[in-house]
Amino acid sequence: MAAPPPPVTNGSVIAGYFVNWGIYARNYNVTDLAKNAQCLTHILYAFANLEPSGQVILGDVWADKDKHFSPEQTVDGRGDPWSDNDASNLFGNFKQLYLLKQRYRHLKVSLSIGGWTWSTNFAGVAADPSKRAVFVRSAVQHLGDLGLDGIGHQSALHGPPGSLHCHQAVADYIAAGVPASKLVMGMPAYGRAFSQTNGPQCPYQDTPEGSWEKGQYDYKALPRPGAQESHDPQQVASWSYDPVKREYVTYDSPVVVQTKCDYIGQMGLAGAMFWELSADHPVGHPRSLVHTVHRALGHHLDSMPNHLDYPASQYANMRNSMQS
Repeated sequence: MAAPPPPVTNGSVIAGYFVNWGIYARNYNVTDLAKNAQCLTHILYAFANLEPSGQVILGDVWADKDKHFSPEQTVDGRGDPWSDNDASNLFGNFKQLYLLKQRYRHLKVSLSIGGWTWSTNFAGVAADPSKRAVFVRSAVQHLGDLGLDGIGHQSALHGPPGSLHCHQAVADYIAAGVPASKLVMGMPAYGRAFSQTNGPQCPYQDTPEGSWEKGQYDYKALPRPGAQESHDPQQVASWSYDPVKREYVTYDSPVVVQTKCDYIGQMGLAGAMFWELSADHPVGHPRSLVHTVHRALGHHLDSMPNHLDYPASQYANMRNSMQS
């Protein structure tokens, strides 16, 4: 049975990306996400792909809707059964996210479309009315089929290098008429790493292997063994440096995140968002960034209830709210 919805308050947003590839080498499942659920208001699911026709398709069908999880990997501890009517039911991450929504009625789940790799077709689709119509129909279909609360577009926007900073971007949005209460500040749960360097503002010759890709460490792996963490309050920046390995890593520490939360409050912004949740420490850890934000903003979180009724879903168990 689903928990009752909480009293509705339009409080702070604490959002985070859940990446579907996290269930592989990272071994980060929805059950791990559940440990953070009380501290989050929105889960952004990465990623769906966009075809040139405007059709939205799932990025990893097996992880997203087909994988049968064992009891220890499921939110309800029951495990996913195998039966002859599997094709008519929803499994995978989206089933587990729906079960999580039943337990935490304040928690909303959105499908993020695009990302670093799959945003190429957006311009062509946006410029063509017929393709836009296909996009809308297919996106809405996914909402109803998969038990979601919203959709979004994620794409890295790279302008020319310069002195652009967060406050300037916020001020520009507000000047253009966007309410501050609609702006969410993105925060990294990772560090950018440089090797063969003498530290901050010094040239470097290479980048280290990182946690999963070259030049980038998960935040939970920082500071690296042998490195000393430092903080510059004027730049609102943290970093670590290992003089033996000559490795320099810049990232947001809890001190930086707390300062950003102070700024969010001063500017009246909606809240904070993390890329991505598997890279943070568990919420009980003293250096968890999500927990740091929750301590700062969690006294008045957005409690708008999620959606649980999807009578038009193509999946029988979703139409039946996952009841046996």
